[in-house]
Amino acid sequence: MASVTVKGIPEHLHTVLKLKAKASRRSLNQEIVVALEQYVRRPTDEERFETLDAELAHFAAIRGLSRKKVSNDFIDRARKEGRS
Repeated sequence: MASVTVKGIPEHLHTVLKLKAKASRRSLNQEIVVALEQYVRRPTDEERFETLDAELAHFAAIRGLSRKKVSNDFIDRARKEGRS
């Protein structure tokens, strides 16, 4: 397993990592490894934008379907059926 030495960690970051490690019952080293693993698993901005583009296209398609005119008769029937 590889080792890395990190220098110049701000005091507040060191304190937060120590507190999180204690709360999770992990060593400081384990906590840092967990934090790094979570960071590298996060999607990149490009991946997030691709997902967003797909969702927007999906919503645009749904919106296009919902733009059909609805008659007052249809609304009245729907209200009556909903109250039965």
